[in-house]
Amino acid sequence: MAVAYPGVDTGTLAAWRAAGIVGLRFVEMRAPDGSRYPGSVGFDAIGVLAPRMRAVGLHAQLWARAYDLVEWLPHLLRSKVPLVLDHMACPDPLHGPNAGAFKSIRARLADSDVWAKLTVCRVSQQPGHDDARAFHDALIAAAPERVVWGSDWPYVRMNPAPDAGQMLDLLRCWVPDPAQRARILVDNPARLYGFERTTP
Repeated sequence: MAVAYPGVDTGTLAAWRAAGIVGLRFVEMRAPDGSRYPGSVGFDAIGVLAPRMRAVGLHAQLWARAYDLVEWLPHLLRSKVPLVLDHMACPDPLHGPNAGAFKSIRARLADSDVWAKLTVCRVSQQPGHDDARAFHDALIAAAPERVVWGSDWPYVRMNPAPDAGQMLDLLRCWVPDPAQRARILVDNPARLYGFERTTP
């Protein structure tokens, strides 16, 4: 993933794509003081960059709270680039999976070119992450072919840092079906990121 400002040209994006960059990250999440994180690019840049992203085959990775995503998604879908919702679309565990914003996101996931990254540790920092389980399961149920796993390494601003191995163990526990785990860890990422599959 990379970050690009609206002035970047198609040739630069093509060179990045050839070097292994598969998408651009856009952020509407704010720092604790309400300011933008340094170096971040907002969702409003997607409309400008979308034709160049489509030309070279880049997707947009989106980091925002669930209620902000709901407001933006109708506009962003018009960009015709695949959209990946980071951190499970950042729902609020206190509101539960039936909250209006999260239900709307599930509907978008089910019927459009929207993906979700199953990164549990930014949604829940409780031991065991039980308060994130219902969101995790709902995203998989909505679009089992458009969810991918994420560790969120290197765990910026997280102290103590999660253990990526424990996150994978959690996936094994929450997704006991080996075929669905293979989709999440292998098949879906291969399609989204353009990985080459090899047979052992």
